[in-house]
Amino acid sequence: MTQPGKIYLGIGGTIRLLSDSKPLVRVEALLGGKGITVRDRSRLWRTPAWTFPAARDPKQPAPHDEDYWNAVVEITPPDFCASDPHGFLALLHEVEQDAGRNRASEAKWGERVLDLDILDWRGEIHVADVAEGLHLPHLFLDSRHFVLGPLADLAPDWHHPILGLRAVELAALLPPDGGYPLSSPEISAL
Repeated sequence: MTQPGKIYLGIGGTIRLLSDSKPLVRVEALLGGKGITVRDRSRLWRTPAWTFPAARDPKQPAPHDEDYWNAVVEITPPDFCASDPHGFLALLHEVEQDAGRNRASEAKWGERVLDLDILDWRGEIHVADVAEGLHLPHLFLDSRHFVLGPLADLAPDWHHPILGLRAVELAALLPPDGGYPLSSPEISAL
């Protein structure tokens, strides 16, 4: 079963591009500025760079090898888009832009200041063309350590509404070298 009523976002960015040592605090402030309430969050994770597997040889490093910071948050959207995941996605793109992200000039699956993705919207299933920009649950959720590690950390019993597996079960299916939660000294060293 999914967790009805809950909305989860994946958040992250390239560690080298961090402007401060408290990225979750900064992102929560940016989200709050748009009326988005963060209800709960995972620990901060460090994960290796990732690109779409078909776009590269998985035995080779990604086109860049900078690590990322990642987390998952449970949120409540503002009232004006509380029942509109498409409108909410547009709002998330505004938050990314406010953080300095320029989608037009960045490489697909390349470095970025901030990336915000809707992972799950109240258990809804929305299958769409990738170009539409919204696929629920997130299209690659089940194959990404940088999503599943933090999601299993925050909501281990979350169920994938299509695959029927819990977050911890999906995470256990991936190779073990996909990232780890950061300790306080590591966060301070970012």
